[in-house]
Amino acid sequence: MNNTDMKFLVRANKEIIAKVDYIAQYHGISRNAEVNLALRKLIVDFEKEVEPIQLDSSDASSK
Repeated sequence: MNNTDMKFLVRANKEIIAKVDYIAQYHGISRNAEVNLALRKLIVDFEKEVEPIQLDSSDASSK
């Protein structure tokens, strides 16, 4: 974890976690890495379909 990483707890049902684990194992990466990839894809898709997200420094630092 580098100095720009933040901890983020996600609650999900067992089936979703099991499926994420399956996909992560298929890709040869950790559950955390798989979730990060999915979140990045979510953001890219949103910005393509809706609008770019502009953050100021306070939005990206901590919440």
